[in-house]
Amino acid sequence: MEVLRGDLARVLYEHSRPHTEYIFGDSITSPTETAGGVQVTFRHNAPREFALVIGADGLHSNVRRLAFGPEESFVRHLGYYAATWQLPNDLGLEQGSVGYNAPGRLASVGGDHRDAAQARAFFVFASPQATYDRHDLEQQKALIVKVFAGDAACGATIGGMGTGTGVVAAYVLAGELALANGDHRAAFSRYETAMRGYAQGCQKGGSRSGKFLAPGTTIGLRIRNGLLNRHSLMNWMLKEGQKISTINLPDYRSLSRPSKNQKNHQRGSVS
Repeated sequence: MEVLRGDLARVLYEHSRPHTEYIFGDSITSPTETAGGVQVTFRHNAPREFALVIGADGLHSNVRRLAFGPEESFVRHLGYYAATWQLPNDLGLEQGSVGYNAPGRLASVGGDHRDAAQARAFFVFASPQATYDRHDLEQQKALIVKVFAGDAACGATIGGMGTGTGVVAAYVLAGELALANGDHRAAFSRYETAMRGYAQGCQKGGSRSGKFLAPGTTIGLRIRNGLLNRHSLMNWMLKEGQKISTINLPDYRSLSRPSKNQKNHQRGSVS
């Protein structure tokens, strides 16, 4: 089952809104640790102090850059870029997608199962690390046009586990903070221990997905297409992909508020 990131964000927002303050259209300009917490200045709003600041703002994290330095020290370019957007379903596509490959490039369009009038584009292309403003939509469009210019026939984590890893990490971090009784340093240490192996396993898929989706040579394309046409082999590859990484998740509610009749902690497996 696939849940679109926008749908998941809306569900999380609606369920957390009654007890969470959201500030949209702003960003942190500096976090300064104090004896009692973290003093934060914003681009637009007045400064405020918080007990903790968690940087959950994606691969190109502004919070990480402010706290630890340039992202070049932490992010490794995998050689590919991906882009996706919504467009009218003029082709009348149903579930599934149609696509075209040239060496180093993939362009595909698929129907939206929720809205027959809409389709979704997915482009992948091989490229050295590009310099552009990721918040500027027009620069993003210009980059896509440049890469695919004149090619009318035919662009995270690209491995498909970026959002899943984010949700699991948020669950573990929140649970460990709840168990720590205010000792966030202990919570952070346990969070790191619990998540490191799982996150690294998920990242392995991202390093291979771009090469599979957009092979760099014509021979690579032929081999990839041959694999796609062999259903038994594809099913095996998908099953192997699901084994990339697993994590045993504690039931933090039972750990933090144990009932009298509950002696054993329940655990579940996420892959």
